[in-house]
Amino acid sequence: VKMFGKFFKPRPLPTSSHPAGGQAVLLYLEGEDFDRMVDLSDKLTEAIESANVGEFDGNEIGGGETVLFMYGPDAEALFQAVEPILIRAESAHSARAVIRWGSPGSPQREVVIGAKNQPAQ
Repeated sequence: VKMFGKFFKPRPLPTSSHPAGGQAVLLYLEGEDFDRMVDLSDKLTEAIESANVGEFDGNEIGGGETVLFMYGPDAEALFQAVEPILIRAESAHSARAVIRWGSPGSPQREVVIGAKNQPAQ
């Protein structure tokens, strides 16, 4: 039951006052596969905590996609910590990662996982 708390808690609006910092990595996965999301979320959480770069903050599932939310004080460091997991995870191939340097509306870049980290078009 404790495990599901991190997946079904209300997600705070991402702002610069977010406890983990105002920068974010948002991962957009195709589909709504709960088991796949839990497995990937556990691996991302471990990588983020091990590198001490922020926190995994939950997900949203619906509309044919799954979005994973990660926050920290440095979005690039956060992405560097999770990128090896994403590259190895078959479930993340073709996913879109948004690396955002602040609250919504701040500058950001997008990367398509498995596309040699080429920016999204």
